[in-house]
Amino acid sequence: MQDSRRSKTEQRAYLERRNALWQKLRLLEPGDEGVEELLLELAQFTRQTRVEIWRGLGWVEYEQG
Repeated sequence: MQDSRRSKTEQRAYLERRNALWQKLRLLEPGDEGVEELLLELAQFTRQTRVEIWRGLGWVEYEQG
């Protein structure tokens, strides 16, 4: 989450890291090697749930399996 107490440099670094993690996940498919690790890293970094991230990737149909 954005924090108004962060400097502009910190905000930029946060956004760049968040976007890089999302991009890596978008290149993968559910079940690919490394997906779970990236999901966990992005969830911890952004304070989102795993389900929110899966839905953001359009992987809703894979949540059940």
